[in-house]
Amino acid sequence: MSILQKLIRRLSTRSDQVIAPPSGDDARRLEQELDKKQWGKRVAAAEGSFDDRNWPEAIERWRQLAEVYGDFHGTASKARLAISVSERLLALEYPKWLGRHRREVSGNPRVVVFTAIVGNYDALRIHECINENFRYVVFSDNDIPDLGLFDVRPIPFHEDDPTRAARYVKTHPHHLLDDCDIAIWIDSNIMIVEPIEKLIEQFLASGRAVAAIPHPQRETLQQEVAACAERSKDDLETMVSQLDTYSDGGFKTKDLIESNFLMIDLRQQKSQVFLDAWWREISKFSRRDQLSINFALCEAGINPHWITQKPHSVRDHPSFAFSPHDRGEGPAQILFDRLNQVVPSRARDVASYADVKVIRLVTVADKEIDIVVCVHNALQDVRACLASVERKRADLHRLIIVDDGSDKETREFLSSFKNGRDWVTLHRNATPRGYTKAANIGIHLSSAPFVILLNSDTVVTDQWAEKMADAVFSTPGAGIVGPMSNAASHQSLPEHIGSSGQTAINTLPPGLSADDMNSLCEQWAKPSFLPRVPLVHGFCFGVTREALNKLGPFDEELFPNGYGEENDYCMRATNAGVGLVLATHTYVYHVKSKSYSSEKRVALMKAGSEAFNKRHGRSRIRRCVLAMQTNPELVRLRELARKLF
Repeated sequence: MSILQKLIRRLSTRSDQVIAPPSGDDARRLEQELDKKQWGKRVAAAEGSFDDRNWPEAIERWRQLAEVYGDFHGTASKARLAISVSERLLALEYPKWLGRHRREVSGNPRVVVFTAIVGNYDALRIHECINENFRYVVFSDNDIPDLGLFDVRPIPFHEDDPTRAARYVKTHPHHLLDDCDIAIWIDSNIMIVEPIEKLIEQFLASGRAVAAIPHPQRETLQQEVAACAERSKDDLETMVSQLDTYSDGGFKTKDLIESNFLMIDLRQQKSQVFLDAWWREISKFSRRDQLSINFALCEAGINPHWITQKPHSVRDHPSFAFSPHDRGEGPAQILFDRLNQVVPSRARDVASYADVKVIRLVTVADKEIDIVVCVHNALQDVRACLASVERKRADLHRLIIVDDGSDKETREFLSSFKNGRDWVTLHRNATPRGYTKAANIGIHLSSAPFVILLNSDTVVTDQWAEKMADAVFSTPGAGIVGPMSNAASHQSLPEHIGSSGQTAINTLPPGLSADDMNSLCEQWAKPSFLPRVPLVHGFCFGVTREALNKLGPFDEELFPNGYGEENDYCMRATNAGVGLVLATHTYVYHVKSKSYSSEKRVALMKAGSEAFNKRHGRSRIRRCVLAMQTNPELVRLRELARKLF
């Protein structure tokens, strides 16, 4: 007697009444319930067939599993992945198996499907259903072959936490993919196995700025925090602080979103507001983006178009194969490795910035650039600084000097320097007002589209200002830029950490000048990649007019003497959706300030640090500093520079 028959017999005898055995749908459901006991064995058998490279048997076993178990423990989605991979491995005829098609989306918008893989978190999912009219972009910190299909790009923004680095990509398609109309984010553990054009058309027909999927299991932020805490997804204190902030502001939601698949209409201004707000919240609070997405949508005034109806999601949608993150092991990696053996990748550009500099600088040749130098004594350094600015000056560069109550000798030199130079503006404060107020005065006197605040103890190099302009204007969304140096915290070469808790002050390599280092930076820098960063050192601080208009002046109340004002400005920039970039192809020598005594400088630094920590929180600041310390591009440049000594 079978298990099913025994159970039916037991159920059918109750209070001496005989109940007829179930039939039809009821019997089938009962069989499925009983068969779940065999689920583990059958899954193991299907996985064994796959591991043995018996693709036909694997396909058949997984099809049976999907038919019998449906969404039990995600069986159907696992089956879609295994079957998709097995069928393609069975008939590896590129590109036939890719299922490429040319179907256009109504209105012919430019569509990009993008993802991020950081820290070997996943094998690259090669979608079964490919539309030749779409672009497929993957951002990664690994050297992934593109297989002639993907546009593989480096991670643009480094965080020591790989999850946050991926979140930056996810929240910045308006900057990273600004030449597209519809940006479709897909988590790296999801494969497209059926056409998604209908989903896109439904989204466009809705007129909404964002399309999302309701969370299939949770509704509120409180439930999400509880689940994240139980699985150690992030720091509980940080998540609770985020909830308290939202609650104090009157925000709550019962429409929690599962953000592993999103569609964003980049043509709508609301989308940019939403994305900027989303990254700001992730920067300030938890890396768990599902805690902040609803808040950011609310701030942008967006009601999303729902791609599925609760409790359905990508986990049970026929267009997708969802699987756990695989750390580069599993069906997706097997397919990728096999394809990598037979499909050539596109040739990579291995040139340096030095090879493209002339062409790149043509794009900024007509940019007016104002250079603001704030002076308070230290005449010897001031002489060297202004001489270098004049020596390296282009016709459209204007110099604005703010003399912040210097002594007679320095005051007289500045007056003399101004005479006969119509490209120089000199403003004098009768008494010292502090660096931050002096800097704001200089910025106020400026009218150029690009302004550089330059310390008076620096020596600039060939085309330094033009290259900084190139960096910031060629990086979509950026508004702040800084160069490399010998003494500029984490922008320093070769060492960035000194003694006694201070940043390093490096000497120039033997036999090399600042201009030589500038040339080497051009050779070392990549032509198509400049790192986006959370902080830029204030010794040479470039800001676009657009960013200045958005952010306003430096905070001279909280940071009257400098020492923290530029870091505060960087944080404010991130909060406002303004990006920061490093001109790694540019080098400016920094003597280090002699305007204040060492004792006074230490006191000012301490006061500035306390104010900075109080405003932005130690946890967030610590993450930003760690990101600068461990940035792979900066690490690479430091290693190259060490070889010169």
